[in-house]
Amino acid sequence: MAKKKTFENIISNLLGEPVSNLCHAFYDQYVEANVKFRSRAGMKEVIIRRQLGKCCEWCADLAGIYTPENAPDDIYRRHDNCKCMVTYRDEDGYQDVWSKKEFESQKEARWSREQWMNVNRINNVGMRKYKGTSLDNKYVSFSSNNLFSRLDPEGLHDRANHVPKKEKCDDVFIHGDKYGFSYVDADGKESDISAYELGRILLEHGRIENDTIRLFACEAGKDEAYAAQGLANATGKTVLAPTEKIWLSPLNKDGVSDIIIAEEIEIEGIAIPDKTKLGDWRKFEPKKRND
Repeated sequence: MAKKKTFENIISNLLGEPVSNLCHAFYDQYVEANVKFRSRAGMKEVIIRRQLGKCCEWCADLAGIYTPENAPDDIYRRHDNCKCMVTYRDEDGYQDVWSKKEFESQKEARWSREQWMNVNRINNVGMRKYKGTSLDNKYVSFSSNNLFSRLDPEGLHDRANHVPKKEKCDDVFIHGDKYGFSYVDADGKESDISAYELGRILLEHGRIENDTIRLFACEAGKDEAYAAQGLANATGKTVLAPTEKIWLSPLNKDGVSDIIIAEEIEIEGIAIPDKTKLGDWRKFEPKKRND
């Protein structure tokens, strides 16, 4: 059930938003230390976080103007495809924290950030194929939270429809890994999608009626993974996610597809679950910025 890895998938994952965020995290630690040092040296510093367009609740809570001493702990943090802008100002002008570019005014910094967002939006239009298209098509069914392709030769889409339901849970089926998710768009093309984008789609177009989501996405709940936690934060729902790869068996005599969570083992070139190394469901509660 894990999404098939190709050379292109691996390169995309390596160079994509997760690694970008990791690199920014190291840089942000440097910026934070530098700003505090300059402030203690008597230089007047102000940190400004602004929303550009419609942002999530977590980002909205962080927006504001702060001194280095009273800034929130998460002031420099961002999620995948974040639309916020963080600048710090001193006597020399403004600097965009994430791009590291310097500007003479906040207006100039904002214009530059918006231009970058427009280019990024064009380059990643494939990730947003659900906009302006039928959410239920010959490939996937958003309204039933089943984002396995109907054309998958293993029949995962059909198997997902025969998984026993869990009381007070909404099931979501999608290919994924520790860092994010992917689905087949209206053109039959595989597209990567962040946890925040998936959460937004599910809330707007999916079937989310309970307080808990059972997420059928490989390794989304593994140690050091943030896919499941990101979905919990984006939806405000509790998320149950597998700690290893998740497998749906062919339908049994009762017409039911059984669930197996286990590491993968390969026998004669065929990937099967290793039942000696089983995983389990892990619970993720939505977090606010101060959690």
